[in-house]
Amino acid sequence: MYQNYFNRNYSPRGCSITILVIIILIISASRIFAQTHDERYYQLIAAKSLSGSIEYVTKDKSRIDIVTDEYAIEVDFCYHWQESIGQSLFYSLAISKKPGIVIIFKGYNDYVFLKRLSTVCNAYHIKLWSMDTSTERLSELN
Repeated sequence: MYQNYFNRNYSPRGCSITILVIIILIISASRIFAQTHDERYYQLIAAKSLSGSIEYVTKDKSRIDIVTDEYAIEVDFCYHWQESIGQSLFYSLAISKKPGIVIIFKGYNDYVFLKRLSTVCNAYHIKLWSMDTSTERLSELN
């Protein structure tokens, strides 16, 4: 009964090709879905560029990503653009500084988020910078 199952002719070459294809798919998927660096990495670059301090702790134990002489700044990826607005406004109230956002921009697909965020920031006087992951440069947007 089991003899026919185990005696099938499997081609070693066919197995090798299948395994190779699976490995290529796994590597490709991990590169597509992986972010180059985490938020903290870009936070450090932005803080240095803006001459700010990082992880400022407020009285209620909230942590502000970057604080400069003028701004309380939230750092986040584009797909969190809505959350960054609320956090920057809250932080600005907590320490009596102007609100600011450094938005981390990964590529073309982030343009729609960046446009939405820019519209809100202009309407509510929130300072906006972008950090392009490909160049790791900070750009002032408004």
